[in-house]
Amino acid sequence: MTQTAVYMYDPSTFVFTGSKLVDDGYQVQEGETTLQPTDGLYQPIKFSNGTWVGTPQADWETQQKADYEAYIKAHPEEAPKPSADQQALAQLALVVAQNKTDQDKANAQLLLATATSQINGGTK
Repeated sequence: MTQTAVYMYDPSTFVFTGSKLVDDGYQVQEGETTLQPTDGLYQPIKFSNGTWVGTPQADWETQQKADYEAYIKAHPEEAPKPSADQQALAQLALVVAQNKTDQDKANAQLLLATATSQINGGTK
């Protein structure tokens, strides 16, 4: 026995609601059709005058963006707060960086002093 795909839509809004496989000989009910929606349609997809009609891509993308922004506004997410250990490590990293900077300056001054001393007749 073979099966056929049936595509369902809300009988009052004609919006696509899903699909199912049925045995051959199945009688489609109100809100059902065997006509497959065309690939590339954007939600909402409606069954209108015997054909599936989708939303234009630009309209769908605009709606997706609006839905996302509304969700983010309704569900704001605070930036994660660092733990005490993370804060201590960050402070330690700042101290290490400052010490390295200070050491680099001291090394540069020593090299400059050594070079100046050698140029001015220091050690031979």
